[in-house]
Amino acid sequence: MRHYWLAAALATAASAAVAEEPIQSITDITAVTCKDVMSSDDRGRELSMAYMHGYLNGKAGNTALELNKNAAITDKVRDYCLDNPTARFVETFETLSKQ
Repeated sequence: MRHYWLAAALATAASAAVAEEPIQSITDITAVTCKDVMSSDDRGRELSMAYMHGYLNGKAGNTALELNKNAAITDKVRDYCLDNPTARFVETFETLSKQ
């Protein structure tokens, strides 16, 4: 089930042409760029952001859901990604989540 959510979140993070066809397997989430996420549809962006919040909270062992904090991080990531489309999405999210 865990792999399904990862695939669902990142399937829509691919370029527009690829987003129309389901991604069968994903091996490296660190290869996803800001452009990949920002060029996906609303649902794809939402799933990608939600995935990253869960991914980082899981890595940190954090089980608290802080909606206002997450929304602020999402806004920072979105703004940064729009200005820096070639940036790696995971690295951007990790860096901006620490600020």
